Amino acid sequence: MMNALFMLSYMLATLLFGQVAMAQEQVSFQLQLDPILLVAGSESRDLEPRNIDALLKIKWEFAQAKKGYTHFGGSYELIDMPTDYHRFALEGGYTFNQLFDYLSWGFYADLGLSNYGAATDFTYGFGLDFNFRVHEHLNLVLSQQTTRDTMLQTFIGKFLIGVQVELAKL
Repeated sequence: MMNALFMLSYMLATLLFGQVAMAQEQVSFQLQLDPILLVAGSESRDLEPRNIDALLKIKWEFAQAKKGYTHFGGSYELIDMPTDYHRFALEGGYTFNQLFDYLSWGFYADLGLSNYGAATDFTYGFGLDFNFRVHEHLNLVLSQQTTRDTMLQTFIGKFLIGVQVELAKL
């Protein structure tokens, strides 16, 4: 797991030297972590502190509209537990970026599959993202994500923090 985190950190640092998300009609990459799970653990999921919940997203951001833009993409989530949890999802949503200079916010819904040990299950979820421009080429992303696995029969909410980088202009 540590090798995978090192590789993700290396890829992220490499991408940050290039271009970083700002405008629309682009493909962007997000890496987010659950800081609460990392520091305090989760009683509801019976997880001790120092477990990593990493969410990777690729987003295709469409043309700018009057108040914002639509986006579509895919995500991969990995929770480092005794039996690793993997979740693959497709998402779509809308981001408002014409209200404030340094802040944009959006919402999304997603459908996907999760894998926990030998079990594979259908999942769905929704979330809210806040993007803060901290530099011309760097966005800090704060997210609230809620997902439901039909296997678990419960909604799981989490708070995530990360960065967004631009991969290509369209």
